[in-house]
Amino acid sequence: MTNISNKNVKYNKFMCDFYNEFSKINNNYSDLVFLCIGTDRMTGDCFGPLVGNRIKEAIGNNNIKCTVYGDLENPLIYSGIDKSLKEINEKCDNPCIIAIDAAL
Repeated sequence: MTNISNKNVKYNKFMCDFYNEFSKINNNYSDLVFLCIGTDRMTGDCFGPLVGNRIKEAIGNNNIKCTVYGDLENPLIYSGIDKSLKEINEKCDNPCIIAIDAAL
């Protein structure tokens, strides 16, 4: 994985720091994937999609190699997880998948 500097991530320093630390811990993963689970149709269950939006904003056009499933525009609900996991496994050899969910 490519190491990036903080100046390349204008919106969210956390994402840059997280990515750099993650790269140091284990570089055997082919991809970093976030599953941001939830919906804005249920009060309190939009935590995952909100985080998905923030991650997408933070990575923007920067040199961070990660994929985000689930945001406010395209929420990932529980019933869609199997389809997303199948797609991830078809695209990635050895992904690190991080799930984010309000767990309501």
